[in-house]
Amino acid sequence: MSETEKYENLEFKLIILGDSGVGKSCIMHNFIYKKFEKNKTQTIGVDFTAKTIKIKNQSIKLQIWDTAGQEKFRSIARNYYRGAIGIIIVYDITKVESFNHIITWLNDAKNYTRNESSVLIVGNKNDLENLRQVKFSEGQKFCDENNLLFIESSACTGNNIEQIFFNISEDVLNKIDNGIIDSNSVISSYAREMKKVQIEDKENNNEEDNKNNGCQYC
Repeated sequence: MSETEKYENLEFKLIILGDSGVGKSCIMHNFIYKKFEKNKTQTIGVDFTAKTIKIKNQSIKLQIWDTAGQEKFRSIARNYYRGAIGIIIVYDITKVESFNHIITWLNDAKNYTRNESSVLIVGNKNDLENLRQVKFSEGQKFCDENNLLFIESSACTGNNIEQIFFNISEDVLNKIDNGIIDSNSVISSYAREMKKVQIEDKENNNEEDNKNNGCQYC
């Protein structure tokens, strides 16, 4: 941790949800590799990757879980919702049904994730303006009414892809700063185990000291 960083070993678990074919995997791939993968195969179950970013001089490791949109994989994907502090729900602006399904994904996520998790709605494929079925204003209105973050993007052109992950991470970071989220609950599992070992070592040392002090009067 650098001298300017406020927290140590922050690690945010993010999950990407949405109907099959809306571009979830392409968004994640573009964020990691900064390029569009045209022939990306559909996710079976879940896919995982990680990347470290910096916001306000604070290093944050993102643990990103891309979930399958098909109904038959839904029960498998739900196993990976737990512990997520950021929920990204993607719809395709050229398919209104994927927008209509946002509320289903949102309710599903809320049943398995933390109450204080941040939620960002993404209208993907905004490079296909001539095929648009969902207006920007419709997406914005839905998010305003439900107190959610909102952005449109294109995994094809890279438009706003980085901003998706920076926006939701900044929202989580703000919640930590404001005491809504305990920073100790979003540190890396390795750091958490090390803290546990340090506490146990301290307790053992205290017990040993107490025993030694008691022997002085024997």
